[in-house]
Amino acid sequence: MLQRDKTFLKKLTLFYGIFVIFGSLVPFNVNQLPLADAVQAFYDLKKFDFGIVHRSDWFTNFLLFMPLSYLLLLVIKRPKTRLLRVFQLILLCAGLMLVSIGIEFAQLFLNERVSSFKDVFAQLLGMLLSYVVYLFTRNKVIQMVNKLNRHGGKNKWITYANGTLAILVIYSLMPLDLSISPVEIYNKWQQDRISIIPFASFTFSINEGLFGIASDIFLWGFIAWLYIKSGRYNAGYILKLCLVYALGIELAQLFVLSRYTDTTDIVSALIGAAIALKLFSKQSNSEAKSAQLNSQSHLSFSLFGQESALVLWCLMLFFFAVYPLELVQSKTVLFSNFQGFFSVPLTTYWREGPLQAVTQLLRKVLLVVPLGLLLASISDKYTLTKHHRMMVYLLAVAFLFGLELLQVFIVNKVAVASDVALNLLGLYLGVKVYVLHSSKKTTEKRQFNTPQIYKKYYVLLVLFFIAASLYLIQGDERTPYNIKELFNQDFVWLSSALMALSLMVAFALPPILLDKLIEFKRASAPILLLSSIAHCLLVFNLFYVTFPNESLYDILGYPTWRDQSHYLELGYRFLGFYLPISSAFLLVYSWLTSSQSIAFKSSRLAFTLIYAFLVLPLSYLIVVVQAGTDNIIELLPNEGHSFKLLYIVMYCLMLVYIAAWWIKNTHSATHLRITGHTVLTLLSAPIGYYLIQHGLQDVIIKYGRVFSGLQFLLSPARDSLLSETQMLFRFCILHFMLLVLFFISGLASRTLSFWRVRVPTLRDAPSDTARPVSD
Repeated sequence: MLQRDKTFLKKLTLFYGIFVIFGSLVPFNVNQLPLADAVQAFYDLKKFDFGIVHRSDWFTNFLLFMPLSYLLLLVIKRPKTRLLRVFQLILLCAGLMLVSIGIEFAQLFLNERVSSFKDVFAQLLGMLLSYVVYLFTRNKVIQMVNKLNRHGGKNKWITYANGTLAILVIYSLMPLDLSISPVEIYNKWQQDRISIIPFASFTFSINEGLFGIASDIFLWGFIAWLYIKSGRYNAGYILKLCLVYALGIELAQLFVLSRYTDTTDIVSALIGAAIALKLFSKQSNSEAKSAQLNSQSHLSFSLFGQESALVLWCLMLFFFAVYPLELVQSKTVLFSNFQGFFSVPLTTYWREGPLQAVTQLLRKVLLVVPLGLLLASISDKYTLTKHHRMMVYLLAVAFLFGLELLQVFIVNKVAVASDVALNLLGLYLGVKVYVLHSSKKTTEKRQFNTPQIYKKYYVLLVLFFIAASLYLIQGDERTPYNIKELFNQDFVWLSSALMALSLMVAFALPPILLDKLIEFKRASAPILLLSSIAHCLLVFNLFYVTFPNESLYDILGYPTWRDQSHYLELGYRFLGFYLPISSAFLLVYSWLTSSQSIAFKSSRLAFTLIYAFLVLPLSYLIVVVQAGTDNIIELLPNEGHSFKLLYIVMYCLMLVYIAAWWIKNTHSATHLRITGHTVLTLLSAPIGYYLIQHGLQDVIIKYGRVFSGLQFLLSPARDSLLSETQMLFRFCILHFMLLVLFFISGLASRTLSFWRVRVPTLRDAPSDTARPVSD
């Protein structure tokens, strides 16, 4: 297997593994079960009860780990001897069973989940079956991946057609609640789930019936078109093939209890295949003849054909989004829909059941694939540059996001922001298919620097994303009250926008300052300190305008200077509070900047000493000794007079380092280093929890209750304190949100490098220059 194909399969394996674990824990409704009770409850579960209660649930677990084990078998190097292969299979099944058992144990902490060893047993059987399938299909799958995962190549259309038909057959048999009992099949007949007369089964809804027929006609027409494009079969064979498969699917659905068996689907398949043969068979023959004269095969369309198809497809997506064209009239329902827009991903699919979940997932992904194909085709037609292509794809993302958001206002629609991610997956697949169909690579060499024309749009996008996230966080009932107090309740949107701008300046400006100082050879330790002070004062002015004074007083303390304005005293206190954070950005980014300059290395070391022996003591003096307030002092160990405060400093440095490493080194790091830092990123959450927990006071007695400092910060209200498990879960969410915020702010700092950095050459004067952050 080629390294390129193995890399593709590794990415697919990682993606599916994350999907399995995430989908098994949705909707993350954590309970307050203590760890000791959870261990005892897990021990008391029946280990060898293999009875099947719900067939669909059992078969869902049976199929869940099959793709994962199959992909792992493809990715892992195959041993040469049979004994080693058996040993490899045992290790693989044992490892996946540990993952499965871990998932079942984690489900004990989730209210809407049920732990059972039946799921583990079903998944083990699925792993063993996947190995049998692997033995018979390994070589064919490797050849197929090699054919699809390269530019150009002979006849990929037959692979697309067979793959689409295989997906349709598997989907038609889901959720695999199979039965060969004549009694159950007769009951299915009595429930009108078997229809022999075509077009007689949708008397309950004409619109839904017509939509279903149109969907079947389009699907079978698409499959027939793929076979036509392959040029391997004649029209008569393609028509017979589609008819036989449609008939076989309906006969197989007789034994699937939750499925309808309807001859209408057979007629629809016949109509769809006939239409495709009528419209495209002659065109395909002429294209095949012209392809013999021309070695480079392209997706050819008539003049403005792509543009017309793009408009029609966008109109169709819009129609699907707004159907049944009825607006929500209740403000309560509208607000509830909007609150659910940013719910936990895949929650709605999990509640609907496996069949409906797969239906929605496929619909969300596959409906957008043609959009990606058309956009890539139009971009290639007009030979758009890289940044113009980026703008086209950004407009497509905005269009898809707008369609999903529009469904908030439509009756009987479920709008979830995570569906946009599924749409983006379909968009990416469409673009990827078109690019791989070219005889040579059409994409330019990947560069990390963002194009100039795209910079302002990226920053605006980041600002909008942060502002929208803050707005939704403010409206969530699980958000701690001390966070909600930071918003102006009368102008929440304006407050969210100002907070987004303030956070961007707070986290994105230090890398820009370091970049410019290095470029102009002014990155000495005193200059770095002065830059950090100036940055703190700028951030304070933004915070002073953005946050209510009461919130600033809660953090910084009420002003006590009699002869000076409150503004000056608050600025002085904020300088002591934020200077370690601002300096941490400059410190970490400077150490991640590679340089051969002795002067820069000396300045970096000097600034590290200044940070340790000047910035931190000065901050301690201002925050704890001079301006300490109850709201801060009571949360710190021994009222702030403890070296445990260094745990908080260590956490801040770790947070900045992880985000900065991904920004600076992702494009040049080896796969081993990327894997190592991925593990470190995942482990940073429990490590951070340990640091913060030990950096805050363990026991606080206030408001007639006993709680810890971390409970005070993370609990939604004083009268509903979180348990240890809930605190860990919520802290991990907050931790990764901060990482994402630091990361996107760091990327924005690259786009806001106002001058192009000149790379030093051998002709330059003695090089004493470090490489700037934006290189």
